[in-house]
Amino acid sequence: MGILYLGIGLVSGVALTYYLQSKNVNRGNDHTNNSEVDFLTNQNSKLKEELTDVTNELDSVKIDNKRLRDQRDKVEDKNDDFELELTKLKRTNSNLAQEVEKLKSELNEYEMLYNARKQEIEALKNQIENNGK
Repeated sequence: MGILYLGIGLVSGVALTYYLQSKNVNRGNDHTNNSEVDFLTNQNSKLKEELTDVTNELDSVKIDNKRLRDQRDKVEDKNDDFELELTKLKRTNSNLAQEVEKLKSELNEYEMLYNARKQEIEALKNQIENNGK
């Protein structure tokens, strides 16, 4: 009977030791897992903050981009208006240059007619003076 008690005690001691060691290993793993979880939670928080910062920066850049596009569109509209006005002024300038050339030509004709009439008048005056003498 003593041997039986000794065997039961030995088996229960081994079982209890095994049980306690597995608990300690699990606690060690729990401690390791807890520190890993804490580390990963910390990393996750940092990444969320970084994501928020990057998202805010992206939103800011989008706003700047829209503002710059609006400015570009206004400048392009003004440029189009200036080009249209320039085209009109070139056309007006060309028309005025043609009119100036036409007026110069007419002026030359009138000057030639004037000089011709002046010579005729001089010739008639000379004729009258010669006839009157």
